[in-house]
Amino acid sequence: MIFRFALSLTLAGCFGATVQAASWEQVITVGGLGREVFIPDTSRPVKAVLISNWKDPNASGRPDILYPSEDMRALGRKWNMMQMHWLGRHETDASLTTEYNALVTTLNQVATLLGKPEIAVTPIFIQGLSGTANNAATMAKKDTTGRIAGVIQHHFSFQSAPDGVPCLYVVGGLDNTVYNDITLQQQLDRVAPRAANGDPVTLYLEPGQFHDTAALDQKFPALWMDEIITLRFPSSIPTTSFRLPSWKNYHAWIGCTDASSDSAMPWNRGMRGINNYIQAHPYSGGRPYIWLPSQRVAEAWKIFMDTGVFPTSGTSVTLTAPAAGT
Repeated sequence: MIFRFALSLTLAGCFGATVQAASWEQVITVGGLGREVFIPDTSRPVKAVLISNWKDPNASGRPDILYPSEDMRALGRKWNMMQMHWLGRHETDASLTTEYNALVTTLNQVATLLGKPEIAVTPIFIQGLSGTANNAATMAKKDTTGRIAGVIQHHFSFQSAPDGVPCLYVVGGLDNTVYNDITLQQQLDRVAPRAANGDPVTLYLEPGQFHDTAALDQKFPALWMDEIITLRFPSSIPTTSFRLPSWKNYHAWIGCTDASSDSAMPWNRGMRGINNYIQAHPYSGGRPYIWLPSQRVAEAWKIFMDTGVFPTSGTSVTLTAPAAGT
């Protein structure tokens, strides 16, 4: 079944003003499966697309699930980011080729349906959780147009992103209570060599978070994506095909951490990072390091890794938005 309805969003607080925006939501059936689509404001260009490749099929038609936190909702409003829930499964390489082609078909359908041709070429973030984290990276590699903006892999991060594409690896602080090969140290051992090789790969830890459950607090992924959009995207999204610049050897900031554990909250007897360190590239120290896209993100990463709490509003790392209606 296909349904459509309009919502009225109040854009206030960090936007500095209150505006009413006509949002759009619909389920589009592709390959026998419904794909939930949500756009915050149909009057503005869609500047980014976020594909959430979740196993859970119950993200049906509600922007509070499609955007699981206020931080992601703020990011969506800021850039008018379209979100699509993509029912994830443990797929084969061949079936993920079919899935990615279906994704492109769906985006083209939405572009035609809404008369918004930019959706057919807008850069795409793909995120996955647990087994679908690998699906997200594999689907991203199916793209040949250069439109993959970034890959976010939650709690099961073994696959690399396409060459030159930023990738955020998220470790749950209690992942290792389910899988003994998902520890902070093991993920550092996987990610650090890629960073040293010039790959734009970030790693951070959600304190006390159990495996296979996306944290309600998505402040750091939202900030990371915000910076990717700001620095890697063109100022306006064209309506014809274009390629994002490769970020292979895009030297920005680096972060170092040592794997440890902590019985205190918020780590809750789980893993944590200690001796956290950041600096601008190049790094001449001997510690393994991860890549960070900017000083703003690096500062947030260090505070979050040190304390398990994201910086409060008023710091230099909060999400900021353009003037209302722009």
